Amino acid sequence: MANTSSYILRYFDLPGLAETSRTLLNFVGAQWAEEHPEWPATKGKQPFGRLPVLVEKDASGNVIFELSESVAVERYILRTFGLLPTDAKAAARQEQLRDQFTDILLSIVYYDGAEDADKAKRKENAVALIKTAVSAYSKLLRENGSNGHFIGSNTTYVDIAFYNLVSFIRANSKENDDGFASLLSVENAPEFEKVIAAVEADSALQSHFATRQKMAIA
Repeated sequence: MANTSSYILRYFDLPGLAETSRTLLNFVGAQWAEEHPEWPATKGKQPFGRLPVLVEKDASGNVIFELSESVAVERYILRTFGLLPTDAKAAARQEQLRDQFTDILLSIVYYDGAEDADKAKRKENAVALIKTAVSAYSKLLRENGSNGHFIGSNTTYVDIAFYNLVSFIRANSKENDDGFASLLSVENAPEFEKVIAAVEADSALQSHFATRQKMAIA
């Protein structure tokens, strides 16, 4: 049965925690629009007072569902459009990696927001996570044939979420000069470049990249 719902994604006008949801909505060809609520004036009107929020409407325009929390929103989109494996183990492997990406992103956010006295320890934690990821993810990518995908030969949830993580790290490093992007250089992580290239070349994402200003990944 065709999906007749339309969606609104509420978030700030920046990539942040909603970028993978945006990418997924375009990837599946959903009918959707974005809202940038006035903040914090509308905080009390959001489920749990947080963003992002996904609002689903039926064909008549009636709100039938609201969902908060970025990763929950992503997985709802995936399940709604049949992009998450039905096999529990296969789905868990993708979810495992996605949760690790969140840990890495938050380690950088915590470093950026840390007081001077805590900066060194926060950076040490972030560097350790990124170095572990470079080693582990490079191994996974090689084991999958070095084809620019973590799983199989087509773009998956993990590839898209990973693309947005790398984009965030590189853009954030350029802005804050924190040095994290150097850990993901072509010399240190050549397999990562193949994922970037594969996602950007995916035909289902051409409209996404054409209409959305990409974060700098160079």
